[in-house]
Amino acid sequence: AGVVPNSGSYELCYPERQTTIIGNLVYSNNQGDTPAIDVALLAMGNGIVVAGGVLNDIQRNQVWDHDKAGIALVPYLEEDPNDDLPTPEEWDTTCADAKQQRPTDPGGAILWNAQQNRVIGNEISDSRQYDIILASADLDVGTLGNCFADNTMGATAPTDLEALGPCDGTQATDWSAGTYDIITWLAEDHPPSADWTTADLPALEPQENMPDAATAPANPATNMPVDVDLDAIALPAKP
Repeated sequence: AGVVPNSGSYELCYPERQTTIIGNLVYSNNQGDTPAIDVALLAMGNGIVVAGGVLNDIQRNQVWDHDKAGIALVPYLEEDPNDDLPTPEEWDTTCADAKQQRPTDPGGAILWNAQQNRVIGNEISDSRQYDIILASADLDVGTLGNCFADNTMGATAPTDLEALGPCDGTQATDWSAGTYDIITWLAEDHPPSADWTTADLPALEPQENMPDAATAPANPATNMPVDVDLDAIALPAKP
């Protein structure tokens, strides 16, 4: 896939949250014969995949040419977690506070659902399954709080997502029409995963070094991080 923010208890500040994905060109992520880890194999053929992330803004992206979906909000199955799922009330726990909390062994696999994400003003085309997919393996997707507005797109799963989950309005109560069976992703045939510790890599070409690296004076970075005007980022056109 092109962009994949995902949750996981092996990360410090989970769930994955409050990422802004805006103004990108995301296209042709379909290299299905590439060996990869199992999770990456499941994401192949998609543009932007939010795998169990929450409270993300996905706006004004140009997304096209994908075998599955342009944008997919899907669950992430973590088979060997080291902590239980946080409740929505715990989503804003800071990284510093998270370090001090003792994990709770969930006793088995956990399923992170994509919740309360906003998908607004994107242009999505040439998706072989659906332009937008919203799916869950264990919950009614209408209870997840995701919203959709002002997207230029074709078919969605469930059907007519912008009518079901508007960002400025009342969400529908019945999301059953055209629901997507995400379990089919687990049944697909893919090349075997590659062990990154032993995988063969192409030889590196000689790399240009920094000019005068040994003698150049140090210059501290200032005004960091850069203050980005998100409202000024427009929907890009296809090249």
